[in-house]
Amino acid sequence: MNARTLFFLLACIVLIWAGTGCSPAGTADTPLPSPQETAVPSEVPTTVPTEVPIPESAPLVEAPQVRHLYMQDENHGWALLWDHASNAGGVARSVDGGLTWYDVTPAGLETRIRDALCFFLDYATSWMLIPNLTQTAALPLLSDGGLILSYPRQGTETGTFYSTTNGGADWTFIASIPFGSAKFFFIDNSNGWAVTSHSLPGSTITPIFQTTSGGQTWLPVYSNDPANPVGSMKPESAGFWTGIVFIDTQNGFYTSGGEATVNLYNTADGGSTWLKQDIQLPNNIGDVSSVTVRQPIFFD
Repeated sequence: MNARTLFFLLACIVLIWAGTGCSPAGTADTPLPSPQETAVPSEVPTTVPTEVPIPESAPLVEAPQVRHLYMQDENHGWALLWDHASNAGGVARSVDGGLTWYDVTPAGLETRIRDALCFFLDYATSWMLIPNLTQTAALPLLSDGGLILSYPRQGTETGTFYSTTNGGADWTFIASIPFGSAKFFFIDNSNGWAVTSHSLPGSTITPIFQTTSGGQTWLPVYSNDPANPVGSMKPESAGFWTGIVFIDTQNGFYTSGGEATVNLYNTADGGSTWLKQDIQLPNNIGDVSSVTVRQPIFFD
C-alpha cells in the first residue's frame, strides 16, 4: 500500500423508496476476443491524468439532458445523457466545466444508454457495462462519484462491456461477461473488481469478480454460492451490496446494507478474504425506515 494518510468517509443517506422503470435491451452476438491475463503487480503506480482532447469527429450536443454526471475537476467531466422524448441517449465529455458537451457514444448504443453502468478512471479512460436484459423490473438507479449503482434485476446474468482509453474516440467491445448488473471499480487501466448478485430461492448469491486485463476477462475471487464457494467473508454480509473500492491490488473495501443495516468489510488479499470492520453509527439509525450505504471515499 502507498505510504499516505487515508481518511475514510462513509455516508449513510436515508432514502424514501421510489421505483423507476427500465426498458428492455437486446443482446449482442459478436464473438468474444481471446485476451491473455496479466500478472497483478503488488503496488499500483501513481499517475496524473494528462490532457485528452475531444475527438475531432465528436459532434457538439445541443441542449444535453444529463442523466448522470461525473466531473473529475473544475473543467473535465463525463456524462450519460438520456432524452425521454426520443428514447435515446449517449456518452458525452466536457473540457470547459460543463458549458459544452461532445458526443462520444459507442456506435449503435444510443437506445441502450439508459441501462448503462459506468466507471470513469480519468480524462481518457472509461468502462461501460450494458446488461443483456431478458426481463425488467421497476427498480431505481443511483449515481455516486462516477459509479452508477443498479439494484439487481432479473435477466441480468450477462452483460456487454465497452471501454475507451482515448477519451471516447475509440471503444473496445467485449461480447459477453458473466454479469449484467454490477458495481465496479478500477485502480488503473488493467486491474478492476465488480460486485454483483443474483437470487436463488431463499437466498442471494453475491459473487465478486476481478479482472487484470482491463475488463476483457473476469474471474471470481469470492462467492457465497453454497454449490461453488470461493474465498470467505466473516461474518457473512447481511443486506444488499452497495459498493466496492480498492486502494491497490491487495487492499479494498466492500459495503452492504439495507433497512437499518450498515456493513463495512476489508480485504488484504485482493478480494478473496473479507473481514467485517467495526464502525460507529448514529445512535438513532434504528429509527429510520431505510438506509443506503455508499462506497468508501479516500483522501490524501
